[in-house]
This record gives sequence, structure tokens and C-alpha cells, in this order.
Amino acid sequence: MIMAAALFAGAFSAMSNVGGVAQDLDLHPPVTLIKTWGVIAVAGFTLLSLLLSGRMVVRLRIALAEHSQTLSRLRNEDDNPWRFRPHERTYLLFILLHMLASSMAVIVAWSIWGMWVGLLGGAGLMAAGLVWYPVRLTNAARHARRAG
Repeated sequence: MIMAAALFAGAFSAMSNVGGVAQDLDLHPPVTLIKTWGVIAVAGFTLLSLLLSGRMVVRLRIALAEHSQTLSRLRNEDDNPWRFRPHERTYLLFILLHMLASSMAVIVAWSIWGMWVGLLGGAGLMAAGLVWYPVRLTNAARHARRAG
């Protein structure tokens, strides 16, 4: 999460500096192109990175459940490590990370299509993430029961 927050802060800082690029610089690509697409490119890269980080958090939760299931079998304990709880730490971490990703989605969509599309896109991504985590955990549990 610290990496994701640092990435978000650094990207936000970089986006705020795109507008300050001097117009008379002889750059390739041209300064006008940088000013037009720079924020979108940085926000898009950050969005992709944050979404992949969220996927890693979900994969970490699944790996912890697999390990816990193996330990409970070895110890003859009755444990359900696949049960989803909204207050579990990995889900709360995922929500925080997904809030950052949704913020970047708002920036990308707003920059390309306008305010309402940006806001709806960010809200939609947040809602999808809140549902995707437990669905992914349920699917992994079903797969683990079939395999085990």
C-alpha cells in the first residue's frame, strides 16, 4: 500500500508539472503534444499500475487462504479460511488501493471525455472493485474445494 500511495503521490505531482513545461522548448514530441496527452499518459500508467497492485492484494489473500487451509488439514482443525469478511485487513487494504485507482480513472476519463463520464467511470470502477474482490475469493474457494 505504501508503494501505491507513493506512486499515486508522485504521479499526481508529475501531472501538476506537465502544464509548466515551457512552450519554447525544442522537444520531441512537441510541447503541445506533451501538454495535451501528458496528464492522460501519466494517469493512465498510474491507473494500470494501481489496478495490478490491487490484483496482487487479492492474490495475496487467496494464497493466505490456501496456506491456512493446508495447515488446518494437517492439524485436523475445522477452519474456513475462504470465508469473506468485509472487515478483513486485505479487503480494507484493497478498498484503499482501489480508491486511488478510481481517482486516477476519474482523471483519465475526465481528461478525455469530460466531467460526467469521468465521475461515472470512477464510481463504476470503485463499485466493480468492491464486488470483484469477494467474487474472486468465492471462485478461488470453489476451485480449491474441487482440487482438494
